[in-house]
Amino acid sequence: MAESVAGKPVLAHRLLQTSTRLTGQAAAIFDGLFIKGLPEDSVRAELAMTPEQFSRERSSVLRSLMCALR
Repeated sequence: MAESVAGKPVLAHRLLQTSTRLTGQAAAIFDGLFIKGLPEDSVRAELAMTPEQFSRERSSVLRSLMCALR
């Protein structure tokens, strides 16, 4: 049986914790890409970010998620 925290699988619990720590544009990127499943171009346009800004913020979000998976 898989480990759980508060009745949720550990992985889901860690991802939820990570998503609640994100703020501002990082939170919007997480929500757009991983919760709503929108394409990157749509999320970037919605946030009015340059490709470079979006890439940096997306990398930050991905690093946070990778840390949550450890």
